Amino acid sequence: MSLLATLITQAIKKVQENNRSNPDVETADTTVFDKLKDKIDQAKAKAGDRNEGRGGLFDQLRDRIEDTRKENEADPNVNTADPSVFDDMQRELAELKAKIAEQEREQQNKEHDARLADLKAQAAEEKRRAEEANKPKMPRGLDDLKIPGITPTTPQVPRGLDDLKIPGVTPSFPTPPPRRGKLRATPPPAQPSYHERKTHEVAAGATAVMNSMGGSLAIRMHPELNSPQSTKRVQDQSLVRILRYTEDTLNVDGMDSRWVEIEYDGERGWVLERYLNFN
Repeated sequence: MSLLATLITQAIKKVQENNRSNPDVETADTTVFDKLKDKIDQAKAKAGDRNEGRGGLFDQLRDRIEDTRKENEADPNVNTADPSVFDDMQRELAELKAKIAEQEREQQNKEHDARLADLKAQAAEEKRRAEEANKPKMPRGLDDLKIPGITPTTPQVPRGLDDLKIPGVTPSFPTPPPRRGKLRATPPPAQPSYHERKTHEVAAGATAVMNSMGGSLAIRMHPELNSPQSTKRVQDQSLVRILRYTEDTLNVDGMDSRWVEIEYDGERGWVLERYLNFN
């Protein structure tokens, strides 16, 4: 928590400087800020011994600021500091907590996107290997065509019409068919796009709980990995409404998963079925 300790110390200095530069407020005794530092150091040490998270630490820091206020009011040897000193400290602490929480959310989103990119790359590599394994092996020469126990013989190739004559048989040649125009190959049918993909609707009221391993999950506009993402993200353990499933599946990390269209907070989109826990 060294970085957090530095940020809190900077917040105390900022409050002290604002108090000194404010002509409308009496400058608080320096011992008030020294006590604030001591109380906060005690709270950090206590939270470290209990292995508490940052949420519990911030709760203790708020309590220590309030304790310092009460001790200052009860101390007859030190002038009572203006209430704005402690109010400003509480506000700085709240802003610091919100800033750290936002940074942690951004880091979780980056880690989630990186993991999804790894899964896509792994799926593409597995597909390439499967296609490579299923390709038929073509013989590279006559040696690859040899069958054990059988000696190949080279047939006599006729050198002209005289070699094709059979005694007592007069050869006749068929009349060639009339010439026709060039035949054009019929192009193969196009693969169905995402809006032609078969889906199954589910009964009204079907719901599931998002399981994104503690982070948040992006909603895709179409049931494809390269589809654009919605600006809205579904938080972990959020309840979503199930609308329909795709008929085909996608193999990700060795697991087949269908695409599921969901509705969350008034917005619709697609996620993989593996990220949902059904009631």
